Amino acid sequence: MASASLRLETVSLPSAALGDPVNLVPVRRTQDLHAVDDGVQIDEELRAGLTYGHVRNVAPYLPQQDYDRTLVDRDHRVIVLENDHVRAEVLPDLGGRLRRLYDKSAGRELLHVNAVFQPGNLALRNAWFSGGVEWNIGTIGHTPLTASTLHAVEIERPDGAAAVRLYEYERLRGVVYSVEFVLGADARELLVRGTIVDVRESTEAVPMYWWSNIAVDQTADTRVIAPAHGAWKFAYRENVHLIPVGDDAPRPDITRPALAPQAADYFFDLDEKAHPWIAAVEADGRGLLQMSDALLRGRKLFVWGESDGGRRWQSWLSHGTGTYLEIQAGIARTQLEHVPMPAGATWSWTEAYGLVEVDGTVALGDSWDAAIDEVASSSAAGRLRDAIEAESTRSTADDRVGEVLSIGSGWGALEQRRRIHTRSGPFEDSRTPFRPNHLGAEQEGWLQLLRGGPFPDGLPLSYQRDDAWVPFLESETTPDAAFALGVLHAAQGRLDEAVAALTAAVQAQDTWYARRALAEIAQERGDESAARAHALRALELSDLTVASVDLGELLLRLGAPTEALQAATTVDEEHPGGRARLLRAQALVALERYAEARDLLADGIEVADLAEGDNALTELWRSAAVGIQRAADPTASAEVLAERAAAVDPLPARYDFRMSLDA
Repeated sequence: MASASLRLETVSLPSAALGDPVNLVPVRRTQDLHAVDDGVQIDEELRAGLTYGHVRNVAPYLPQQDYDRTLVDRDHRVIVLENDHVRAEVLPDLGGRLRRLYDKSAGRELLHVNAVFQPGNLALRNAWFSGGVEWNIGTIGHTPLTASTLHAVEIERPDGAAAVRLYEYERLRGVVYSVEFVLGADARELLVRGTIVDVRESTEAVPMYWWSNIAVDQTADTRVIAPAHGAWKFAYRENVHLIPVGDDAPRPDITRPALAPQAADYFFDLDEKAHPWIAAVEADGRGLLQMSDALLRGRKLFVWGESDGGRRWQSWLSHGTGTYLEIQAGIARTQLEHVPMPAGATWSWTEAYGLVEVDGTVALGDSWDAAIDEVASSSAAGRLRDAIEAESTRSTADDRVGEVLSIGSGWGALEQRRRIHTRSGPFEDSRTPFRPNHLGAEQEGWLQLLRGGPFPDGLPLSYQRDDAWVPFLESETTPDAAFALGVLHAAQGRLDEAVAALTAAVQAQDTWYARRALAEIAQERGDESAARAHALRALELSDLTVASVDLGELLLRLGAPTEALQAATTVDEEHPGGRARLLRAQALVALERYAEARDLLADGIEVADLAEGDNALTELWRSAAVGIQRAADPTASAEVLAERAAAVDPLPARYDFRMSLDA
């Protein structure tokens, strides 16, 4: 008799160390890598989505930038769902990532399974890793919780399916979300049921964002197929624009990722909406098919491209162990949009992931319509549609929350405690329980506020952006309560109030973190003199390496390279390499000390958390090389100097992270 099992195991992977979040709370407005120009030619629905719901920054979340590139075998917890046909592995400590989906009958991995765990700076909080399926909520970009532990509970179902629900309270939007994995006793597909519940105390809609990011192996033959004849293209230095997809589309064919010249997003303008789908198929006709109900209306293809920079990024994220592409599904047509979720609403949808087997000569042939029909009429497509409809209409009345498999953060429990304290009533959480034993050190200061204070002295362990906490912070007179209040006001865009609170904090006790926050806001407002003064004072007060580098970077942006160099040199002597060394070289170039910068580059600069789209190393190499040529021939034109520099000092592959060919 067929059966499915659920259990907790560990998998050992060569892994970089991921340390604790770094207490450099975001204060200024964060630049959006995916921003588009106002003059772009798009329809009104898309324009509305592009301009709606953006957040200033990801406070209260702290950056996760404490990691390196040294791989050591480490154990990772995995929740395993398995039957006779399928094995699925979920990482509860890494955002609930679906790490692996293996079809036993075909002997085939359906996802890109990264052979290593290597964070890179691609997520809202910095640390991100490639592979599997990631669940992105809140705002544009990879979720704040992608490298965090989630709550997980077994779900006991009358139908005997193995099921586990992972969930968390998401603080940017004030919602509870869950991802439930379901594997039937005799199923060939994995079902994923997503749910978002607005638990805010508000009558206004909440801007929402969701994309399921699916990594699959990329080969020379891989073709991505979706029921569309157009796609919105976004390629970083290009405005988003609609391009045709199909037999008459310009070449190279975007559906064949191995032909992509550079990194790009393609958001398919789907022809059918009842059960949106996307597939990645190989020459043998086999691959992954993903399908959902209509709420997930968007489908996307992301490619790194075959440029030197694209290949470098692939190697950077996997230490050269594999290449991948991403197919994605979301609640908007493109990943550049937010959509309004009505106050108090619950959104739920079902996705299905499974093996597709079609005629490879048709799926990869010259006729695009034939390729679409081949997948749409496959037995796998019919099976996934039936499974989605059955799950979407199934009664959950007899489902029971069973064994606790993982405990996430205490923020949901704290929010319940606050609502009980203010007599506003806790939100319903029987399906996603938040319990008092979830509370930890990060919540302790906020619990003290609920108890009447005082707010703890010293750099706060954590922060809030919900205005419900303003009265509690305003009732306190300690400098660090004022600092936390300033952070909250800044997150909500109330910069006058933020400056007032932060100034009060400094007047009560002069600290590097309050000064840094004032410097960030002053720079955003264009007051570079005040920003520089605050940053220099913060640097005097700080004894933390990470803060010194951060402040040095701020001073460099403010046009103070001498002070930035001093900060970087002091830190670099104790902590060679990485971001401190990059800052040192950048300051040397700004001071026209090109040969010294070139020597640092020759020794090697490896920045573990170099950001997606950051061409700092490329620009640094070129600037140093051109500067050296200029010193030798001051009268030569800029074009001649650039040509000479490129000939004498060509850009090394290790410094090429360009995502655009014209960068």
